[in-house]
Amino acid sequence: MARGTGIAERQRPTPVQPPLTGRLQAFQQDLKNRDALDLFQTWVLRGVPVVYTDDVYQRLKKTIATRLSLNLVDVIMIGSAKLGFSLTSAPRFKLFSGTSDVDISIISPRLFEELWNQAHRFSTALRNPNDFYENLFLGRIHPNTVAPSNDTFRFRELQELQDYLNQQAVYGRNSKHILVLRSWEVFQRTQCEVIEACRG
Repeated sequence: MARGTGIAERQRPTPVQPPLTGRLQAFQQDLKNRDALDLFQTWVLRGVPVVYTDDVYQRLKKTIATRLSLNLVDVIMIGSAKLGFSLTSAPRFKLFSGTSDVDISIISPRLFEELWNQAHRFSTALRNPNDFYENLFLGRIHPNTVAPSNDTFRFRELQELQDYLNQQAVYGRNSKHILVLRSWEVFQRTQCEVIEACRG
């Protein structure tokens, strides 16, 4: 080991394996033969994100779950950081890179309700009301859509958690973003709709 190498440096995410293009080709082949729910269960729910080892991924999930008093199963990574390629049209199937975000979904009816109640009571804290209510209608809340304060302390906690994750070398340099969803039903439906759109 090189002199001066610290623990944080040794724990940086390992290089992405297998090659992302190979994973994309495998997904596109599955897309021809399997339904969206099957693909959701196989590609989204199972496996380790391409950007992390299993140990680092479990550490990330435990950090989030502990800070928010959740179960580990309520925290799941999605998007190109999980699959190696994007499923959304911006552009679709873009491979994960150093400029990609790391998207983390939290499925918690309790946390969703707490966030919604605070946003409703202190609506003047909404940074973009139209964007907030559009996402709320879809059963999801972005922590950054509300200005943090003592009144909106749950939003503040989530934003501080995002900042903490972004400061930890072990989780890499890509920007981390948290999304809170109302239920597993909403999460599954949303992901299946995104997968189905890939056939177009």
